[in-house]
Amino acid sequence: MATASPRPPAPLAVGAWDDDGREDSKSERYLAKRLAAAGADYKSVAWTTLLLAAAVAALAWAAAGILVEHWVVVGGLPRWARWCWLVGGLGALVAAGVRWAAPLLRYRVNLVYAARAIEREHPELHNDLVNTVLVKAHPEGNAATIVRSLERRTAKRLSNVPGEAVMDRTAAVRLACALAALVGLACLYGMAAPKSMATSVARLLAPWARIAAPSRVQVEPPRLSWRMPGEQPGGESDDAAARAREIAVQSGSATAVRGRQVVVSTAIRGLRRDEAPTVLVTPLGETGGADAGAVSWRAEMIRGGDEAGGTRYRAVLPDATRGLDRSLEVTILAGDARSEPVRVAAVDSPSLLVREVRYEYPGYMRREPETTAWQGDLRAVEGTRVVLVAESNQPLESAWIDFDCDGRRDLKMKVGASDLARATGSFTLAMNADRTAPEHGSYRLL
Repeated sequence: MATASPRPPAPLAVGAWDDDGREDSKSERYLAKRLAAAGADYKSVAWTTLLLAAAVAALAWAAAGILVEHWVVVGGLPRWARWCWLVGGLGALVAAGVRWAAPLLRYRVNLVYAARAIEREHPELHNDLVNTVLVKAHPEGNAATIVRSLERRTAKRLSNVPGEAVMDRTAAVRLACALAALVGLACLYGMAAPKSMATSVARLLAPWARIAAPSRVQVEPPRLSWRMPGEQPGGESDDAAARAREIAVQSGSATAVRGRQVVVSTAIRGLRRDEAPTVLVTPLGETGGADAGAVSWRAEMIRGGDEAGGTRYRAVLPDATRGLDRSLEVTILAGDARSEPVRVAAVDSPSLLVREVRYEYPGYMRREPETTAWQGDLRAVEGTRVVLVAESNQPLESAWIDFDCDGRRDLKMKVGASDLARATGSFTLAMNADRTAPEHGSYRLL
């Protein structure tokens, strides 16, 4: 008895028309054009839907973080939580790209799917378009005349079908509505909320940045200056002196000379009448961490005048009578606001001493150069070149020689490249115009 095996079904994945070696007919070209348009429409809708979904997800991610920052966690999310929030969002974005964006970039649209999408919108085609795609892709066992006849009939029916978009846009429209609703809610929340949304978003996107948590009360980054114990504020003149004695703050760290007082000032907005700003002071140990054996305290901030949109406050550390004797960490507390902490390292007062003086005598003296150690007084004949080497108790950024001790930086010294605590300067000894005394009777090192 003869038996026949069933013919396996033709695969439904068709990426493009197969070239059968014959010149394409007008009907075949028309079908290929309509299917290509349907495939392009599918990719356009898919990309639009994907981008809208990403925008909605990003807004939802930011909205959840903002609500947690504003109403759940007192003082805002800590840095580690913001890192986790950012990494989680980026991980979800990468996963979505691998799951949905990569296939759109890598693969073509299946012609069978494109044909089925057209027939779903226009059932009067009666599966002719899908059958034509399958027969064209797998012509085995079908006569060429049958294939051509099917192509002509399908092209004639398809020509009566409108060429507008055929892909379902329901998901894209819903996502667009959701995005518009989220944007509207964000605008309303931004107008009604007492805290800044922009600050929360910046903290979530840049958890490494030193950005204070959003709050009802707005506190500017503190400005530091120094003064000597016993000095009294003097209104505008005191403000000018504070600007002249400003202490630079870089990446939340500053350096102050031991024995001086540190003046912390800031502008505060939104403070209620019953709220008094203070400075939380935490003593630091030698390693830079909080000293477990010392007790933190709060220093009261005193109002020091109004500014545009706020009021300026100041506090003197460690107190009004003593100078700084150890390193501190200062944080301003005002209402529900808490500034980023600033670490103030206490260092010894810099000093600069004459290590050695080299005398290079005029040529007519025929005298070898001489070096004197640890002696700052200069005495030599006119025309002698003096090379002065000074040494500091800490690394130097710059140093000068002030002739006649009038406060001017007359001669800049060269700081050593390998030894930053040593500086060198040279000049020539001369007489004054009347030739009755030295050109400079004294000097000092700055």
